[in-house]
Amino acid sequence: MFYFFSKLLDFMIMPYCLMLWGLVAILFFIKQTKIRVFIGIIALFFYLQSNTYLVAQLYKLWEWPAQNKTATGKTYDLGIILSGGLLGAYSPIPEYFDLERGSDRLLTGYFLYKKGICRKLLLTGADHPNLIAQGRGEVQLAKKLLMEWGVPDEAILLETKARNTYENALFVASMLEDEPAQDLLLVTSAYHMRRSIGCFTKVGLRTDPFPSDFFISPDHLPLKYCLTPDPKASEAFQKLWREWVGMIAYKMAGYR
Repeated sequence: MFYFFSKLLDFMIMPYCLMLWGLVAILFFIKQTKIRVFIGIIALFFYLQSNTYLVAQLYKLWEWPAQNKTATGKTYDLGIILSGGLLGAYSPIPEYFDLERGSDRLLTGYFLYKKGICRKLLLTGADHPNLIAQGRGEVQLAKKLLMEWGVPDEAILLETKARNTYENALFVASMLEDEPAQDLLLVTSAYHMRRSIGCFTKVGLRTDPFPSDFFISPDHLPLKYCLTPDPKASEAFQKLWREWVGMIAYKMAGYR
């Protein structure tokens, strides 16, 4: 019985739940129809974008399907890893590495190299000039970590100027323009792969996709996650929303 009431209390008093209850309560105190409709729409959107089950279904529809390159036996000259949330620059212990959510991209690239699928790795992405000057830019730290894992210096290339996905593609293409045609594998988050492939194709680089950093969710979630709003789901939805806006903006700008 205590377990049941503790879970019910958790459902009732968490901040996101309280905000939702507050919006619903306002509907009963406001008489003006237009304002009630407006608040009702806000409450509905707030609930939908913070529902773990619904957000997970959106990710399943949007994310690039998982790939199994080991089964094909194909090898690539270069694995291109897009930065952004790989590592934090301000670890409290300088000799340690602060892994972030996007570090799955880096780990994926490492395994692709160790399995012999990629002969070399290229890390691309800018950071604050001061961090770059100190050797603590994100891709610089990522290279150091790869070397800690046993990847040799000569097998890791860096591009440190790209500020967005289109510049990732543009500057990588510039780096490779004097190289003979290469087999390229593109590693980025599964939700970000559509825009990335479009940008690399636009600048004339043919890359095979290798998505990582999937939004993993079991097919059958506990009832709590199907009903209650969750800030983690809201954060995940915001990331996906930003990607959709980016897709539209890049299309309008001719970047993909």
